[in-house]
Amino acid sequence: MPSVIPVWKPSWIQIPLDEGTRKVLTDGYRVLLDKKGYFRNLTI
Repeated sequence: MPSVIPVWKPSWIQIPLDEGTRKVLTDGYRVLLDKKGYFRNLTI
């Protein structure tokens, strides 16, 4: 089964989160790699 790992520009996770991004993140997510620490201090 092939896997798809999307890659986005970091601008989508700017604070304050827009409502669509907040919904996606509160529904559940798993960070596979975060070399720059964008998710380190993210509070939803």
